[in-house]
Amino acid sequence: MASKKKATPAVTSSRSASRAEAQVAHRLQYFTKSFATYKYKSHHEGQRVTSWIIYQALSSEDKENYFNECIKKTNTLDHHFDHDKDTYEFFLSTEIVEVIIGDLFFRDDEQLEDIDEDDKQNLTDAARKKLVKKQNEKKNAMKLFCKKDDAFVYTVTIKDCLHFDLAMDYVGIGLSFRQTAVAIQKAKDRTKMTKLIGLNDCIVGQYTRVLVTIALKQIALILNDESVWAMLLVGNGSTHRDQSLFDLRLCVCYRDNLVNLQLVTLPMFERHSAMNIFNSIVKFMDTLYSKWRSKLIGVSTDGENTMIGRHDGIITCLIVCADNNVLRIWCTPHQINIIVKATVEAIDNGVWVKQVYTFSVFLQAQDNLIIEMNVKCPKKTNRWAHLGRLFNFYMSYRRPLLEYTQNKQSELMPSDLWWIITYAVAPTIDSTNITLVQLQARSLLIAQQETLVENLIDTIIAMFDIEVDGADGEDALDDSMYVQQDSLRIPIVAIVNHIENQGSFSRDCYERLEEGDQQDVIKHIAMYAMALVAGLQSVKAERDNDNRASERNVRHVLHA
Repeated sequence: MASKKKATPAVTSSRSASRAEAQVAHRLQYFTKSFATYKYKSHHEGQRVTSWIIYQALSSEDKENYFNECIKKTNTLDHHFDHDKDTYEFFLSTEIVEVIIGDLFFRDDEQLEDIDEDDKQNLTDAARKKLVKKQNEKKNAMKLFCKKDDAFVYTVTIKDCLHFDLAMDYVGIGLSFRQTAVAIQKAKDRTKMTKLIGLNDCIVGQYTRVLVTIALKQIALILNDESVWAMLLVGNGSTHRDQSLFDLRLCVCYRDNLVNLQLVTLPMFERHSAMNIFNSIVKFMDTLYSKWRSKLIGVSTDGENTMIGRHDGIITCLIVCADNNVLRIWCTPHQINIIVKATVEAIDNGVWVKQVYTFSVFLQAQDNLIIEMNVKCPKKTNRWAHLGRLFNFYMSYRRPLLEYTQNKQSELMPSDLWWIITYAVAPTIDSTNITLVQLQARSLLIAQQETLVENLIDTIIAMFDIEVDGADGEDALDDSMYVQQDSLRIPIVAIVNHIENQGSFSRDCYERLEEGDQQDVIKHIAMYAMALVAGLQSVKAERDNDNRASERNVRHVLHA
């Protein structure tokens, strides 16, 4: 039945065989002499599903000619590549591989091994499988890293450069490991390149860990360069898919160029307390570059209590362990965001902002309204700077929104008092957003941030005609003419003018209110404006050891 010649990667059929032999031969495919006969069918059904279905549907005559029409491997682009030299070999730092890649990125092995056998027996099958998977996760992820007993470095050999390059290109543009594997498989199907076969998300993860190790090695070389005499660390905590993470960035001046690097994002398996995060940072930095304490001159972070605590916060601990007098920076946009949030939530004891959220949720679920208006209501997110988008939507589409809400769910109709506050607050949010954009400019100096904040304060003061009360207390105030808070005061007539300046709708809403409600809305708006100005006056990037605004100004350097 078979030819005595050496088997080839394609099905061979003898032209001299009888018709009966040919009918049997078209079902068989000889890859090597040791390829078991009973594996033919399972191979076709498992590896060549589509081609096997098409082949079975052909007539006997078409089956005999099926493989004659296939593209030969010698006619493919892949055949002409030099595969003998298609390898990458990397030599990696032992400390980075073992401590950072093999330790900080995985849950402690001892925690998994401490589970008693009796406890393991009490676990359900699903929980037991999950535990075994966690125990094998590190072993599988570190499979590419090899170290001989007498070697001082780890070596990684990538035997398929095309796989590695494509996988890292796809991961670099934001694809997940699974998406990367699927994309490369689609490229293989389209180009018919057998070199692209055999990649899965696990291998992509292994490749990514290798690339991260290479990048960390390069960063260590940058920090050790003689041109780098100072460095600044920027920390920020977050949560993604119920996993606590700590993001660490690095700013250095490397050979007269400002380098802003995304250093690492560390998973926090234990409680993300200040001390646990601090220990992880120190362990990481000691492994990456042991002399980092002598070059640390600045630390920047957001306003999380874990970060800025003056006794045992992360920033405080880093400053204590540094060799220099470290500059403590609290991100100015974060400070403004906190102040905007606090002042907005305080309006009418939170009733107004609650209605803002309720109304937006209702409008987002109205598909008919969205189709009719060809626009969807923005979400009220935790980023309070985004509140301006929502206000602009309310004011731009006020008429159709009110008409639709009146017909569908009248109990959600905003009151005149709510609309007045919305129109009065919107200009301050717009001015704040403009300042936030300016503060995030990459070329902005820290010394210039204070000027931008002062300009924002002057804008809000002019908007509401805010006055500073006399320090000696000689100014006798008439409650019927002013609204006062601490050393700030606003004439009532200024608030009324501000309401009327927002347009005829805002003016009509104010005129429809009863006298008591008019006084309430004036008080709400005035207290909000003065609280916002008072909060912005305390904003400053430079902080002292108690996390208060520092009396000293930083020199003209770029921000983090």
